[in-house]
Amino acid sequence: MTSQPPSQADMEAAIASLRAFNVEAFTLLALALAITGLRTFARIRSIGWKNLWVDDYLVVLAMIFYSVETALAYSVGNVAHGLANNSMTDEQREALGPDDSEYQTRVLGSKIQLAGWSSYSVLLWLLKGAMCTFYFRLMKDLEGYRGRIYFGFCFIVASWLVVMLNLFLSCRPFSHMWQINPNPGLQCQPAISPSLIWTYLSFNVATDLYLIAIPMPMLFKAEMPWFKRTWLVALFSCGLFVTMAAILRVVLLVSDPVNGAQLAGSWAVRETFVAVVTTNLPMLFPHFKKWFSPLVSAIRSKIPFSGPSDGTVSAPVSLDPWRSKSRRVSHGTEQHTRLGSEEHIIDAELSELSHETSTGKSTISQQTSSEIEAPGIQRQVEVSILAEEGVPQDRRASVRSGNYTSTWSTNVISTVIPERSQYFGDHIDSRAYKSP
Repeated sequence: MTSQPPSQADMEAAIASLRAFNVEAFTLLALALAITGLRTFARIRSIGWKNLWVDDYLVVLAMIFYSVETALAYSVGNVAHGLANNSMTDEQREALGPDDSEYQTRVLGSKIQLAGWSSYSVLLWLLKGAMCTFYFRLMKDLEGYRGRIYFGFCFIVASWLVVMLNLFLSCRPFSHMWQINPNPGLQCQPAISPSLIWTYLSFNVATDLYLIAIPMPMLFKAEMPWFKRTWLVALFSCGLFVTMAAILRVVLLVSDPVNGAQLAGSWAVRETFVAVVTTNLPMLFPHFKKWFSPLVSAIRSKIPFSGPSDGTVSAPVSLDPWRSKSRRVSHGTEQHTRLGSEEHIIDAELSELSHETSTGKSTISQQTSSEIEAPGIQRQVEVSILAEEGVPQDRRASVRSGNYTSTWSTNVISTVIPERSQYFGDHIDSRAYKSP
């Protein structure tokens, strides 16, 4: 005999749940494609086609497998009806013949599960490779980091080979993966196979944690404000969300083996969507700052200034809340040299300059405080100077008569020599006037 047919209420609940998942799966697919497309557009606009790196191509390739995975997850419920060669008693297996529709559906469902595991692993490990390549661009010339990144590449490739070999070799002969009768054993039931579940989880979590650990020493050693350090640590730790999704997926599979086939497909889509977002986020965040800065500027420019209004002070407000506070420098020009500066590398990459920067190399940057755009309140003061006749030359200030304009900011000391505008009496020699 076949399994007892579900009640009408159970069927209606299952159909409603399936429809909700279908909407969720294709919504996540659309969002993932949009996020990846936005990242690719921003990179091309920023550095051009010819300067794209391997990680830019890997995320696009990953989207192909994400689309395949979503289609397979859809097929689990809508084609195979959540059935595979698991969750059957021996009597139910014996009652099914090869010509029965349920038998064929379970065979097809088992093969869909195998294809789902394959696309799941390729997709996740492509995203891991993209993240490691991003780190390579960021830190390839920093002392001590190149080896960690190379080991990361080797770890990613080796772990992917392990999980794929486990997928195809854990059940022998391989055709038992979709065998219905006799019972092929738990290892040959792809929807709930302990060998597949725990092997994938172990290497997935291990590689995620290693990738998260790569940039952490650089972030903690770099000289930057604590709030910026905290934000960057959180940004590069987004992989923890993928790890938590993977663990939650395994917990649900182990706790509910009856619905394991449907749960495997559903949570695979959710986990990989989180992986897509966290992989693209570090590249998109600098562009979000740049794109939304004019909007923030327009909003803040409407805020009235509450300072003194004596007719001689103007108070434009710098509207870049994301930029870190500029260093105060002494009067004059300072040549700022930092070989392999970790802070420079982070800022250069996350700022997404118009051209790809060669990060980590010996960098010499000349900075003057006149070139530093600091946030806060700025005041522009104009002073009129008239050289008094009769004062000895050695006691006069080293300036000419005229109007001088300078700028003062709360966050930076200006070293620009005040510019002299034309004085109303420049054309008249002051010695032509005599004191009464």
